[in-house]
This record gives sequence, structure tokens and C-alpha cells, in this order.
Amino acid sequence: ARFGDAERALRAVPRKNRTIWLHAYQARLFNDDASRAVLALIAADKEGKKKTTTTDSADDDQSHSLLALRAAEWQTTLPLVGATTPPNPSQARLLEQDGVTLDDFRREKCNGAARPLVATATHVSATFGDASKQTFVMDFRLPPGAFATMFLREYCDTIDVCFQDDPTASLD
Repeated sequence: ARFGDAERALRAVPRKNRTIWLHAYQARLFNDDASRAVLALIAADKEGKKKTTTTDSADDDQSHSLLALRAAEWQTTLPLVGATTPPNPSQARLLEQDGVTLDDFRREKCNGAARPLVATATHVSATFGDASKQTFVMDFRLPPGAFATMFLREYCDTIDVCFQDDPTASLD
């Protein structure tokens, strides 16, 4: 596109494609915010433990688990920015930095919503295929509005931890 014709060039892209791009952008904003929220909850939990314990345990960091956090804090919802859902301050900074406005969401009829920080996957199964093809097939179900990208990221991080010492180990 010639200089100044960027909006016209975008309009030439089929609406379905533009919508997918906008949903991917919404997911990026949400995922970045979710990562910050989880890190803040973990930091607050660790700080709370430091204040309430009088002895240091050598394996305290090792035994630290996300499950130790108070359940109410995990019930947090975050905005999925859209035409009807304004951003929080951290998302607003990213929108401004990227040159995106709520009008962009309105123009594409892309509404937002509040989404839970944590969702539970069900019916999870994973199959490792032929080693020479390095295939991996995963099946799972998430509630409406949950992001598969976050589930897969967390799952892959878990696999990395499981296999870091022994790449031939089994998850069984």
C-alpha cells in the first residue's frame, strides 16, 4: 500500500481475516495481562510467607506451588478489551503504544468481555507419536472464553520442567 493508504489496504482484506487478527490482538493483550497478574499473585504469596514464618526452610521455594495461593485471588477476572470493554491501565498503555483505539474494535464490531484469570481444562489427553516425526497430539476442552494458547503455554512449560534433567523421561 502507498503511504497513507494503510486503512484502505486493511479494508481490502476480507472482514473474516481482520476479525481473526483483532481476536489474536485481544488474546495477546489478555495473555500479557494474565502473566503479570499471576506473577504478582506469586510474589504477594511469597512475601506473605516471609512475613508469617520465623524459620527459613531450604526447600521453601521448591515446595512453593501455585495451588498454595488463596482461591479467592484466582477468581480474578481480566478485561478482554473490545468495543464494549475498556482496557485496564496496562492494556491502555499497550493500545496506545500500538496505535490501536477502541474505535478500531467498534469499527470491526469486536466486543470485549471480562474473562477469568484461571480456567480448568477437562478431558485432557496427549499422545506422543513416532519419534522420527516428532509428533505430539493433544486433546482438551476449555470453558467458553478460555484461551487455548494459555493452556498450551502452561502445559509446555510443565513438559520443559519434567524433561530438563532427562529428555528421555516419561510423563507417566
